[in-house]
Amino acid sequence: MADVYVVNASPIILLLLGKIERLDILASLGSIKLLVPSAVVQEIDAGAGGAAILGDLHKLDLLEIVPEVTVPDEIAQWDLGAGESQVLSVAIKTPGSEVVIDDLAARKCAKTLSCPMIGTVGALLVGKQRGYVQAVKPILTQLLESGLRLSDSMVAFVLDNAGEL
Repeated sequence: MADVYVVNASPIILLLLGKIERLDILASLGSIKLLVPSAVVQEIDAGAGGAAILGDLHKLDLLEIVPEVTVPDEIAQWDLGAGESQVLSVAIKTPGSEVVIDDLAARKCAKTLSCPMIGTVGALLVGKQRGYVQAVKPILTQLLESGLRLSDSMVAFVLDNAGEL
């Protein structure tokens, strides 16, 4: 596992996060630091309940907001959202980091950049492995009800990996 995680908006909003109040799942990754680029903060702030989510985020001792981020051409050419672009930009400039990102295009970009990544569901599985989460299924159900999109086969795969199928 990485020492530093660069986190995009969707894992924070879904997991916290704000919607199911399980910010501890991000903390369970065991990182030294959670980096959140300014574009991600702006995305969260613009949404419903954004101020409350940001307030919860600031309670994490590990959190560091990354102010201005320059997006290199190799990422800009992917035409991702501002948050995804900044997350990947911070990650490639931060040795030993891993991105927490769900967007498929951003994940493809991360793969081409050889940038280690984990998604919301991956963080949930790590949380269970480390004892922060007792059962994946109820949280996964809440995530799906909150807007996370997963195929039935992926849900089965996740529950199988969690030993809950």
